[in-house]
Amino acid sequence: TCALPILASPSDLEKHDKRVLASFEKMHSYSRVIIGLAYAGLLAIWSATKQVLPERLLVASGLLIVLSILAYVIFEVGQMIFYTWMWWRYGDTAGKRGLAVALSEVEKRENRYRAPQILAWLIMFVIAAIAGFGATGILIYAFCRRLLRLG
Repeated sequence: TCALPILASPSDLEKHDKRVLASFEKMHSYSRVIIGLAYAGLLAIWSATKQVLPERLLVASGLLIVLSILAYVIFEVGQMIFYTWMWWRYGDTAGKRGLAVALSEVEKRENRYRAPQILAWLIMFVIAAIAGFGATGILIYAFCRRLLRLG
């Protein structure tokens, strides 16, 4: 026997959309907390070890930390500006031309900007990750070197 698909009611689809959006928002908030804690930890370790770092490694690690944070902040601010613009356009279109037109246009805009947005995220992620891990590597190297000299 072949099972027929169960058609979802509009209220079921609305519940589904709310659940998916809530899950996405939770994951997004969680990742921001983790990233914030990682940067706080990196800065704390850098602050605690900078007295024992040679000047060249101190400057290099500090520059990499700044580059990593800057890449992350630039992406987040850019994303905030983009979504503010998107919602402003949506509200403006809904007020002038109606909700159905606004929904159609926002979907077209989201589809048009999805690939460039993913590319921007990928570029900033690579910059932030390489710089952050580079700084972490310098700090671990300096810490281990210092430990070996003490022992």
